[in-house]
Amino acid sequence: MPCRRCSLTDSAARSLQVPSWTSSAGAGGVGLGLEWAGHRLVASIDNNVDACRTLAASHGPEHLVLERDLSSDDQLDDVVQRVRSRLSGGRLGLLAGGPPCQGFSTAGPCRVDDPRNRLVLSFLRAVERLEPANVLFENVVALRWRGKPFLDELIERLGRLGYDVDVRILHAEAYGVPQRRRRLVLRAASSRDGLTRPQPSHEMIKPYFPADQPGVHLDSPPPNTVRDAIADLAVPAAANLATPVETLAPTTSYARWATGDIDIDSLLPVNARTATLSTKQLCREG
Repeated sequence: MPCRRCSLTDSAARSLQVPSWTSSAGAGGVGLGLEWAGHRLVASIDNNVDACRTLAASHGPEHLVLERDLSSDDQLDDVVQRVRSRLSGGRLGLLAGGPPCQGFSTAGPCRVDDPRNRLVLSFLRAVERLEPANVLFENVVALRWRGKPFLDELIERLGRLGYDVDVRILHAEAYGVPQRRRRLVLRAASSRDGLTRPQPSHEMIKPYFPADQPGVHLDSPPPNTVRDAIADLAVPAAANLATPVETLAPTTSYARWATGDIDIDSLLPVNARTATLSTKQLCREG
């Protein structure tokens, strides 16, 4: 999962990653992005052994990785106790997670009775128990209609807990990721001031969700492409594992950032953002 460096209001926030059961989330992409943004990860939880091995290898021995099934009350209790002990009496700054999407996704059979669907509510129970200052939840766009009862309950119960809740469908390519991907992103904050969103830095590709966008700019550059990201890898494969793979010199800003030649501030557009302009004026056909 591609991640980017960015600035957050609380750069020292403590955060707990409760990733999805899927390998794409369980490998730690969200956690890596949070760390790059200045968060200190308290723990990562997944019930897939391979995902947990990857998380442990990525974050090092000091990081708490728990192989747990959060649909189990006993295992959730254990996670809550372990996390609280690492907070040393402090408050969790952010609880982030993306429960499994297979039961809601348009790419699958969309089984209403898929037992993994209820992990949305398991995530909610973790919020109720840990009372973080902020909540970040992501899932497929179809959760808005195929999983509407789960989303409605999530929003309603977060509201009862005192959180201000904001739900949007965001475009990965609008934030510089070389991928055409839309995700439903829910943010909840115990303070109204906490519900700020980074504005898009690049154009969006149709079909788009203009009403959901936190702001746009007429002069935004076109989205990054896969060619922008990995064209410098277009060389013959190595003869064997002992032979290093040579790459071409990176020619795009994205490739230069990926190889460490430039920092994120040099990669992202520097044009001023405004939330008052029409999204339609900068959407690309595609």
